[in-house]
Amino acid sequence: MINKFSTNANLAIISGMALIKLNELPTNAINHRDDFLDLLSKAIEREGFSQLKEFKKWVSLNIASLGEERLFSIINEANLLSKELLMKEFNQAYPYSKLGSTSFSGNNDLDNLAISLIGISKTDTFLDPTAGINGAWLNILEQNHEQRITLQTLLPLEACFAYLNARINNGKNVQIYAGNVLTNPQYVNENNLEQFDRVVTTPPLGTRFATELINNLYNRFKYGKIISTNATWGFVSNVLASLKSENGKAAVFVGNGDLSGSASRKIVRNNILNSDLIEAVISFPGGFVNNSPISINLLILNLNKKKLKSKVLFIDANQDKWLQKGKKGKTTLHLTTEGVTRIKELINHPTSIVNVSKIEEIKNCQETLIPRSHIVKDHLSINNVEYRVDNSELERLNTIPLEKIASIQRGFNMAHKNKAVRSNYKILKVSDLGDNEQINYSQLSNVTVEPNTHVDDYQIHKDDIVVSVRGSLGKAVYISEEPKEKILISSNLVIIRAHNVEPEWLCIYLKSTLAKYFIKKFSSGTTVKILPISELKKLPITNVSKEEQMHTIEANNESIKEIKKMRQELINKQNNLARKIDVLVGNNKVVFPIKSNIRN
Repeated sequence: MINKFSTNANLAIISGMALIKLNELPTNAINHRDDFLDLLSKAIEREGFSQLKEFKKWVSLNIASLGEERLFSIINEANLLSKELLMKEFNQAYPYSKLGSTSFSGNNDLDNLAISLIGISKTDTFLDPTAGINGAWLNILEQNHEQRITLQTLLPLEACFAYLNARINNGKNVQIYAGNVLTNPQYVNENNLEQFDRVVTTPPLGTRFATELINNLYNRFKYGKIISTNATWGFVSNVLASLKSENGKAAVFVGNGDLSGSASRKIVRNNILNSDLIEAVISFPGGFVNNSPISINLLILNLNKKKLKSKVLFIDANQDKWLQKGKKGKTTLHLTTEGVTRIKELINHPTSIVNVSKIEEIKNCQETLIPRSHIVKDHLSINNVEYRVDNSELERLNTIPLEKIASIQRGFNMAHKNKAVRSNYKILKVSDLGDNEQINYSQLSNVTVEPNTHVDDYQIHKDDIVVSVRGSLGKAVYISEEPKEKILISSNLVIIRAHNVEPEWLCIYLKSTLAKYFIKKFSSGTTVKILPISELKKLPITNVSKEEQMHTIEANNESIKEIKKMRQELINKQNNLARKIDVLVGNNKVVFPIKSNIRN
């Protein structure tokens, strides 16, 4: 198959041949490189799609350095295939350049699921404002060649590939535009943004735009100002503005960070949430696209919610029998028939199921929309140990939020320029928090601070508790004595200062399995785990008396002393054994330690 040669040169040839065959031009007459390019020019002229000039440039550039023998080898192989098979090969091999390696676009299972969850009739108008070369829109077109579809791609070249797919699939009513929809929406009619019955789209991940270029014509961003750090919610806002008010529904794929971010991202997200436009959030684990560990979330947006007024349905699709791995050698995950059926059932008949789903009040969703932060679990893995959770007992626990008994101070955001050979300050990082509850102060790095920095906010003192909130979450160290030097904490740590409880007891609690359960539940992030300060403030602390706190501290300290004593006894036994072995093998008569630093 041609896709085993999936270089840009080969892709240029097979897509060019597909366009030539689409126009029924004589491919057997290709004897020179120029013959191929001339036929391509004729085909482009017949099509009349203005963006195809970019396609011609791309093809010409990518075959320019290809030898004649190799060129005609690929052309001859392509000539044996139909235009449909050529584009199928192309679609499977083409790299999704608009999203690069972080793309989770183009997964057929998820595209079809999204289509089915929002329901599309043959007469519905459909939009993908951040379209790829294929995807949900092409699946819809294959089922109904008459479907009225509008696409806007980020890049002109991808508009060309989308056009080829639409034409080869006999699309009768497909309109394709190119350009960034945030800065320049193209589907405009008489100075009004066109509106559609249904939308399925995957906004580009990690996209950054100059704020001044984002175009708020047509009142698309009424939920909050769109800047580079909340661009995904700009795309979501655009989707909502592009839906028909009477029956509009949409499915939008987003990453975890978009569901839990703070600042401007949180403002826009919560304004959309509080407008009761989010019907469901479905999470999928990483692995739905090869080489991508990124978790995927599907937002179901509905302008006229009926079943879930002032509520959101959360679904965790990472369930046994819902997912399966691809063919041998493939790591891509797929949805099983049971998985698709169960998700559809939950959307049609919302219900809360332990480990699977949760109907949540909007007021409880202000900090995060990540499903696992809301879904009740009856089991949990902590440090590779599986635990069963008794949720009825958990609900009966007498707890109080951490923010009620302690203050929480974020760490110092240290830049590389702040590192120093000599300084009045040292920096404490996550890697400096030992598992033995000790900090090796002599190993801490020096750091400089700007003149206006409020160093007192970041400096640790006696009775402080230092906790890691990024990376290795939940590491906790109690500062039992006042440090001899000025120590600041890094931005991946926080200082917790207890007010109405014994700080040493609070640190003991934060190291407990129960606290680790809550920390894991409240954390977010895929590759790097983060515990948002807003979630840490809500961390439930078991409400116990001062006497019980002191008793716990005493018992803990006695246990530590006993462990240290036992450890020393084991070290002594090991040393005695080593001496016996020395005698047994004769080392004591042959090998002697050198005594140094002895004065005569």
